[in-house]
Amino acid sequence: MSEYLPRFNRNWAGFSEVFGVSADRVIPSMNNGGDDIPEQEPKYNISLNSVGVSRNNIPVQILDPFGSGKAVQVSCSVVAETALPYYKRGIHMSRIGDIFANLTQKVFDSLQEYSLNVANLLTDLEYGGLSKVEVKGELSYLEQVEGWKPEKNKVSLEHIGLTATTHTKHEKNYIQNAGIEISNITACPCVQSTYRHTLLQSNSELNKHLINPLITHSQRCRTKVEILNIHEQMNIPIKEILNQIDLGIVRVQNTLPREYELLMVYQAHMYPQFIEDVVREIAVKVSQVTRENFPNSSIKVTSQSMESIHDFDIQALLEDSIENLSNASP
Repeated sequence: MSEYLPRFNRNWAGFSEVFGVSADRVIPSMNNGGDDIPEQEPKYNISLNSVGVSRNNIPVQILDPFGSGKAVQVSCSVVAETALPYYKRGIHMSRIGDIFANLTQKVFDSLQEYSLNVANLLTDLEYGGLSKVEVKGELSYLEQVEGWKPEKNKVSLEHIGLTATTHTKHEKNYIQNAGIEISNITACPCVQSTYRHTLLQSNSELNKHLINPLITHSQRCRTKVEILNIHEQMNIPIKEILNQIDLGIVRVQNTLPREYELLMVYQAHMYPQFIEDVVREIAVKVSQVTRENFPNSSIKVTSQSMESIHDFDIQALLEDSIENLSNASP
């Protein structure tokens, strides 16, 4: 058991000290009298699809997805919901809080395993109905930045988003989605093409000194890739997915010495992309490292581009089976 969270107990007055009667008399009396409100029958005998809570800043310990074997902490937002039968008035909210608190003391293989544990406990401790748990977290990590001489070496503090969703089904079956979220940059190919043809048609002296890549505008994007419909306890290969993404797009970096700043801008402008290109490129690249373990799953890629020359953003979405994507030809 991990004891990484600090502990502090508030010094408040005891129940019996305030009310003159002990809680072990009051609570059983309520239960025996049918006055445990959530357990009562509702006015209308109608089932609810889901009831639950949304919590932020939930610390979750998972094994380092980059393979160090150590536990790392991810700060998460969690939405935990379960079905409510027609004969119960409400769920027991305190039980959900207890689930979150107790699970902070455990280390999980992945955010997927954590979401599955929350979903199963929610089903067991409430009324046995179907549950859904969505977890979104931010993983911080360090990336070495090698300088042009040893004393210029630096370290960059980086972040990627992690997501995991578990839908429970009958007889302890479940379906999961899991993914990562990253920031990247794109350079517009339209301006480059227009500039090239402008110089060619104008017979400008500049035409004799064209240097690739040509000028254009660039923008920062937020991109998410998810593996959908995971039916077995199989963790998505986060490290391999990131490596594949880096083969097709340019991810941002927080510590950028001059030579790396140039390298990043050069790569983005040498291989300009629409946001439409980004989602296609990522989907195909990621299918190559997921097709063996997730043959019946799908890939969903969403990206939002924060435009530099427009007062609006652009978004794109691609969702297709891993089988189709892995067979796509350039």
